[in-house]
Amino acid sequence: MRNRLPVITIVFALFLVGALQGAARAEDWKDSPSEQDISRVRKKIETLRAWKLTEFLNLDEQTSARLFPAMREADEGRQRIEAENRKLVHRMAQILKSGDINQAEMAKILDRLQENRREMAQIEERHFKKVRSILSPADTARYILFQIRFQQEIRKRIAQSGRDGRNSRDSGFSRDGMERGGGSFGSGSSGRGRGR
Repeated sequence: MRNRLPVITIVFALFLVGALQGAARAEDWKDSPSEQDISRVRKKIETLRAWKLTEFLNLDEQTSARLFPAMREADEGRQRIEAENRKLVHRMAQILKSGDINQAEMAKILDRLQENRREMAQIEERHFKKVRSILSPADTARYILFQIRFQQEIRKRIAQSGRDGRNSRDSGFSRDGMERGGGSFGSGSSGRGRGR
């Protein structure tokens, strides 16, 4: 149990940083993407992630049939919290910008953000337990490393997309887009380990 806590903390921290950075960036955008736009891009990313993860872990059909629903369940919980956090951070920024700071409203927002952090930690804990029940310990480790690297790659591509002057609402992702861009996930599967 003691050894799992740092891993859970690292994974949770990465998701939380991503969520809060996204919320903070959304406040700076004059033309923030809608929840529908975010959902559309997220679906493309999830499809790419599933394809790359299947290849990376060399998943068989039976293991995929157990792992992907667990991932989807965790993703949906995270997405719900991230959407609420974006709204809360936007409202918080509006209050601060107005100069007329309602301390009671600000305290409620901060309390809700803190509750969301706790809920996110619970989602991550449940997800980690499910993944461990599906994958071998070695593949669970590979899964965690894949998730970290995949998120880094996606962030890099989003940043590159912005630098290239493309519309941030157009993800530019294609099924093989990571190979063309020299991404981290080629056919790097070692062929090791499938599910338990």
